[in-house]
Amino acid sequence: MKERREEAGRVVALCVMSFFGLMSYAFSRSTIESMLTDAYGKDGLLNAWLMMAAAAFVVVTLYNRLAERMAPIRLFGGSMGVTLGLLLALMAMDRAEVPGTPYLLFVWKDLYIVFLVEIFWTYANSVYPPKQARWAYGLFLMMGSLGGMLGNLIVAPVAARWGAESVLWLVFPALLIAWAACVVVDRKIKGVGPRKGDEQRAGGFLEGLRVLAGSRYMVLLFVLIMATQVAITLIDYEYNAALLEAYPDKDLRAGVGGQVYAAIDICALALQLLTGPILAAVGIPRTLLGIPLVLAGAVSLFVAAPQFLTMAVAKVASKCFDYSLFRAAKEILYIPLSPLERVQGKAVVDILAYRITKGAVTLFLKGALALIALPTLIMGLTLFVIGGWILVTHLLLKAHRRRLAEDADAVAAAA
Repeated sequence: MKERREEAGRVVALCVMSFFGLMSYAFSRSTIESMLTDAYGKDGLLNAWLMMAAAAFVVVTLYNRLAERMAPIRLFGGSMGVTLGLLLALMAMDRAEVPGTPYLLFVWKDLYIVFLVEIFWTYANSVYPPKQARWAYGLFLMMGSLGGMLGNLIVAPVAARWGAESVLWLVFPALLIAWAACVVVDRKIKGVGPRKGDEQRAGGFLEGLRVLAGSRYMVLLFVLIMATQVAITLIDYEYNAALLEAYPDKDLRAGVGGQVYAAIDICALALQLLTGPILAAVGIPRTLLGIPLVLAGAVSLFVAAPQFLTMAVAKVASKCFDYSLFRAAKEILYIPLSPLERVQGKAVVDILAYRITKGAVTLFLKGALALIALPTLIMGLTLFVIGGWILVTHLLLKAHRRRLAEDADAVAAAA
C-alpha cells in the first residue's frame, strides 16, 4: 500500500513538474522571440541561433559532469535556482537597456528548457521500466502540453495590457511550483537506484563523442535529429519572417505568436492522447516514415500559396509532431542501446544535435540568403532536406531491427 501511494505521488509530482515547466517556457518563448525581432529584425534570429549553438557545447559538458555526481531529481531542483537567478539578472539588464540583452535572453530560454527536459527524462528513465513508461510518458507529455497551452493563451492578454516584457515575470511562479513538486519527490518519495549497467557510464563531453563515434546506430540517430531540425529550423525562420511582415506591432505579434503556439499545443495534445493507439495500429516504422511525408505536404501548401496562414500551418505541423509522435517513437529507438549509449551518447544527440543544427543552418542562411531570399526557394530547400530525413529514417529502422534481433539472440543464448 505504501509503495502504491509513493508511486501515485511520484506520478502526480512529475505531472506537476511537466505542466509548470512547459508553462514557464510558453511564457518565455514567444515573448523573447518578439523582443528579439523587435530589436534586431528577423535576421536577429540568425545571430541568436549561432550563440545558442556555441552555448550548447557548454550545456552538454555541464550536464554530463553533473549527471555523474548528482541524482537527477536534485539536479532538476538545483537547476531551477540557477535558471531563475539568470532570468532576474537578464531582466534587470534589459530594463537598463544593456546592448545585446535580447540575444542573451534568447539563448537563456532555449538552453534552460532543454536542460530541464533532459534531466526530467533522465529521472523518468531511471524510474519506469518500458511497460510502465509506455503509459506514464504519454501522461507526462500530455500534462506538459496542457501547461504550455494554458501559458500560451495567457501571453496575449498580459502582453496587450502590460507589454511583452511583463510576461517574463510569470516564469517565476511557474518554475517555483515545479521546484516545489521536485522537492516533494526528493524528500518524501522513495529514491530509485541506477539501472543495471548504468554505473559504467563516464562523464564529460569527449566521452559522449567517443560513444557516438563508436556506434553506427548512434550516428544514424544523430543524423536523423540533424535532418529533422534542419527542416524545422528552416520552417521556423520563414515563419518568424512571415509573422513579422504580417504583424509589425511588437505587442500584437507576441499575442499572435502565443496563439500559434497554443494551436501547436492543442494539436500535440491530441496526438499525445492518440500516441499509444497510433503506434499499436500503425507501428514504429510507418509512424516515423509518415511524419516527414505529412510535413512535406504542409510545406508544399505554403509553396503553392505563400502567405502567413499557410506558413503557420507548416509551423504547427513541424512542432506538434516533434512534441508528440516523433518524440515518443524516437525514444523507443533508444531502448536496445547499451548504458553508455543511453546516457552519454543520448545527451550528445538530444542536447547538442538539436541546438548545433540551428547554428549550422544559420551559417548557411547567412552565406546563401542573397541567393535564396524568396520564401518559396527556402521551402523548396526544406522539401529536399525532408527527403534526406526519409532516407535516414529507412536506414535507422533497418539498424533498429538488427539491434532487436541481436538482443533476442542474446536472451535466447543466456536461457
